[in-house]
Amino acid sequence: QAHSSVEKADLISLVKLRLLPTDEDLSQRGDTLGNAINEDRENGLVPFYVI
Repeated sequence: QAHSSVEKADLISLVKLRLLPTDEDLSQRGDTLGNAINEDRENGLVPFYVI
């Protein structure tokens, strides 16, 4: 979970922010991240950071 200032920084810099679901322990799973990266690339986006 990121602080709301991260969302504000993305808005100011015109970077598209994508929030991904976490598991029951609030952990980011590799398959979720991998699928999101592939999906973004298919849509012409260039993923460049993960918070």
